[in-house]
Amino acid sequence: MPLLGKDLSYLLKKCEGTFSLSTVLKIAKEMVQILQSIHKKGFLHRDIKPENIVMGIGKDKTTVHLIDFGTAKAFKERLTQTAHLPITSKKQ
Repeated sequence: MPLLGKDLSYLLKKCEGTFSLSTVLKIAKEMVQILQSIHKKGFLHRDIKPENIVMGIGKDKTTVHLIDFGTAKAFKERLTQTAHLPITSKKQ
C-alpha cells in the first residue's frame, strides 16, 4: 500500500466535506473507465466505497486507483468470456 496515496474518504474529510465539481467529474470519469476495464475482463468488484478508491502518489498523484478485490467475483465463463455464469441465490 505504500505505493498508493490516501483514499477518498480521508481526502473528503481533509477538504472539509466538499470536493469541487471538476474533482468529482474527474474521479467519476476515471472510475467509469476502471469499472469498464474490470467488466471487460469478466469480473465484478462488489465492494465499491470511498475507502477502496485511492489516489496515486508522486507524479501519479492525480491518478485514481480501485483497490480491495477481496469480494470480486467472475460473472463470465473464463474460457470464452461470452457466456454469463448462472445467478445463484447463495450469498457469497
